[in-house]
Amino acid sequence: MMNLVALPCLCVDVFDGTDELRAGGEALNFAVHASKFEEFNVSILGAVGQDFYAKFIMDSISDKRIDVSHVRVEKDKVTANNRTYLTADGDRYYKDDSWTGDIVDKMILNQDELDFIKNSEVVFVHFWAGCFGQIIGLKNNNTGVIYTYPVPKSIQGQIYGMTLVNVNKDNQSFSLVNRSNGDILLSDIQPCASITVIRV
Repeated sequence: MMNLVALPCLCVDVFDGTDELRAGGEALNFAVHASKFEEFNVSILGAVGQDFYAKFIMDSISDKRIDVSHVRVEKDKVTANNRTYLTADGDRYYKDDSWTGDIVDKMILNQDELDFIKNSEVVFVHFWAGCFGQIIGLKNNNTGVIYTYPVPKSIQGQIYGMTLVNVNKDNQSFSLVNRSNGDILLSDIQPCASITVIRV
């Protein structure tokens, strides 16, 4: 099995004027999707506060095949959350102060976390994370590859490390394919353009 770690964004969407909450964040969403594939040992690495939002996130994935032992609990910080507003038609929108996410945006990885990442075959991170530079540093000092979504046409269908990048017909999602036997490792991945997946 391949070890996959997703980091660092774990957050809650808070729908203004309602009691509705939704657990999310790029790392959480990717980990949940990856956990459906038995070929992966999936871990989340991130940070939450000691608050209701943190409990909500952890409860939402308690039945998933996801290791959460590398999620820090920082008692003096607030779990990342995004206040979400709805138009009369039900479309989402956000205000300048919707995002409360210093715990994610300013996260710096400690040595134990870096060592854990080094032992993972696949690392998932978004580029505005505070620890993004540290991940790039790991990539620069180890054999590996970095690619982004949307996948540039110049690398579509090419082999990178242990994975082959396949852009699906809708051009809005991609798959990771095992280069040795052609098995699809992950399919129909639909992250936003700001997400980077790194193989270290």
